[in-house]
Amino acid sequence: MIETYVRYWLEQDAGYDWRRHLTIENFPQAFEASYRKFQAAASTDNTDLSAVRRNHGKILFYQGGNDSLIVPFGAYNYQQRLFDRYGVEDTRSFVRTFYFPHVDHTAPRLTGTAPTLSQLLDSLQAWAERGKAPQSFSQKDTAAGVERTICAYPDTATAAGSDAPCQTRTTVPADLVAASLTAKDRR
Repeated sequence: MIETYVRYWLEQDAGYDWRRHLTIENFPQAFEASYRKFQAAASTDNTDLSAVRRNHGKILFYQGGNDSLIVPFGAYNYQQRLFDRYGVEDTRSFVRTFYFPHVDHTAPRLTGTAPTLSQLLDSLQAWAERGKAPQSFSQKDTAAGVERTICAYPDTATAAGSDAPCQTRTTVPADLVAASLTAKDRR
């Protein structure tokens, strides 16, 4: 993975020999160069998704609850800032977020399953082309031996046998909002 990133993204040179050029001593400079080069395009700090909205784009985002590389709280905090910026309903008109418990960065490796890339792309295509926004995905928890419904955040799953698998919420629970505040916000 690092080879692909350094060779094709950072250096943009298919012949770049990262093993020869990237050392423990110059890694901080390479990391900083990567940050500067892709900050505007890959930053998860930027909540300005106006171009996506304006062009009727759709974003389907999922997060593993046990992801040690992209921690769930960071993803939740970003989602909350989108809600703060656009409102819950407006955000959900172009962004759908799903949090999958017991899923690691290289899903499923733990006990929970996540949707396959094909399922995610099919859902995104149905939303973009036919306006059918994804409401939920099924998740199997192999350790608990159960299947659960994972709803688009902040919706919650309804009781089994219900006509609709998810109950729509247009506000985020107050305890989660409070938990997402930064130290600066709390002053």
